[in-house]
Amino acid sequence: MLSLHSPHPAHTDRSAAAHTADTPATTITREWLHGEYILEQRDLTGLARERGVTLHHLTTMAKDWGFPIRIASGRYNAIGHLDLPRPLSAAMRSVVMTPFALERLRVITQVPGHATVSSCARAIYNGRGTALRQRIRSIETAADFTIINRINRSLAPTEQGQEFLREAAEILHIADAPQEP
Repeated sequence: MLSLHSPHPAHTDRSAAAHTADTPATTITREWLHGEYILEQRDLTGLARERGVTLHHLTTMAKDWGFPIRIASGRYNAIGHLDLPRPLSAAMRSVVMTPFALERLRVITQVPGHATVSSCARAIYNGRGTALRQRIRSIETAADFTIINRINRSLAPTEQGQEFLREAAEILHIADAPQEP
């Protein structure tokens, strides 16, 4: 769990206005940034624009406070724009801290039910079994638990994996729903 205490004592109670002398007088606390960026998965660009500070300034604050920085990509595949009904679980937050969040969730939700990783790879991953194994392992490493039991005859979610996959399916359902203009 990410602590709300700064690893740098000088930043413990500092706001954006106190962070640098040339910053607009706006209040950006560590707690606010944690809530918006980490828990709500909003992007730093939008948050910086909303608060009237530069992206560089907000990114520097996030780094100083020990937050992982999500890299923007040309293809928006993150979940920060989604209106989710509840906060993400800690495991899900860790898994989706990437610009390829939706792709990761789509892959892991399609794995259960296949006989083997190889047969799953043929069906959903262009036959690239080794790449699929690596993808599953990287998702499970981020979640910090085994999601897919690969020991039995067919691929099935573990107990923790079932809850994770339910949450992933809910996120994907919201992401795939038609957006109102």
